[in-house]
Amino acid sequence: MCAGSDMELRFNKKIENVTTILGDVAVFRCIVEGSLPLSVQWQKDENWIPEDPKIERKFENKEATLRIPACEAAYSGKYTCQVVNEAGQDKLCSPLFLGVVEPPTIQETPEVVKVTSGDPVSLECRIAGTPQIRVKWTKNGKDCQSSRGHRLCYENNLSSLNIQSAQLEDSGEYLFEAANSVGTCSCKVMLVVIPPTFIRKLTNIQEIMGSVVTLECKVAGSLPLSVEWRKGKQKITESSKYKLLHVENTVSLELKLTESSDTGEYSCKVTNKAGSCVFSGCYSKVYCTLQKCL
Repeated sequence: MCAGSDMELRFNKKIENVTTILGDVAVFRCIVEGSLPLSVQWQKDENWIPEDPKIERKFENKEATLRIPACEAAYSGKYTCQVVNEAGQDKLCSPLFLGVVEPPTIQETPEVVKVTSGDPVSLECRIAGTPQIRVKWTKNGKDCQSSRGHRLCYENNLSSLNIQSAQLEDSGEYLFEAANSVGTCSCKVMLVVIPPTFIRKLTNIQEIMGSVVTLECKVAGSLPLSVEWRKGKQKITESSKYKLLHVENTVSLELKLTESSDTGEYSCKVTNKAGSCVFSGCYSKVYCTLQKCL
């Protein structure tokens, strides 16, 4: 306490530190002893507090009150009450703080995340709130832990569950929870793991006898891919008649129409080893024009 020249003016009860939740009320009170008239002023962070409809000030029966009905984060800081009369001035010198604590809230999160089997995927939730914030992910009531294929990360208010290679058994509903000393929040994220799928399928082809036909399709799925071609029920292998090509996610079959038996239905089946050996298939019918087949 810093006293005036004659010590007649003094604080009988000093203001105390206050901690409140975002949106709640905060009140500073101090009781002053001294000869009237008394003048009371308030400072925040060494700056005089101007008139503000969001801040209420009263001085009755020698009790000085500063009341903030709905605290915002910007109101956090050091507050000082200064009282003056003709005899002198008394001012609180020790720091008296208002801390506005914000419960955690979800700022951004996806409701559904889709990924192809074998591909990496990240489930993310962005949160706001006053530290320290504790976060966790659960699936089917069990806590998710960092492991060889799963990694938990919480940095810059972003919590993520990273899966290195999504498997079909990773599908399901994940619960994210965040908590601090004044509140909790949660959200749910659905992960859908999809087997390899064709994003460009085979189409029917009609060519003249003697021409080279290329059957091509494109697959969504992580490498390596296992590809199997068939004509009807017969499996096709690399030969002088058939050329099998596989470049990244595009697979193709080249064949030369040399006889009428080369026409018919061709199919392609694809799986990736990271999945659960679930096959997808597409089909193409190859025709030759009647005049050239005779």
